[in-house]
Amino acid sequence: MKSFKNFIAEEKKAKITKKESYRGRTTADVEYHVHDENGRHIRTTKTKKEAKLWADMHELSKEQMHIKYPELRPK
Repeated sequence: MKSFKNFIAEEKKAKITKKESYRGRTTADVEYHVHDENGRHIRTTKTKKEAKLWADMHELSKEQMHIKYPELRPK
């Protein structure tokens, strides 16, 4: 059994999966699915950059998000 200290400090991890669907065309429609550490769906995006942003939102604290993405900082 995990100790209480380890339980609180447990890190959040998000997983990004890429799904391609052709739907009768030669080029694929690409979607990126972001899931949390339990496998629950967080978000579906069209670009990898946006999927990485949502994964970081799940994993990082508010202060770390403002450091990594200064454009998201409130003015």
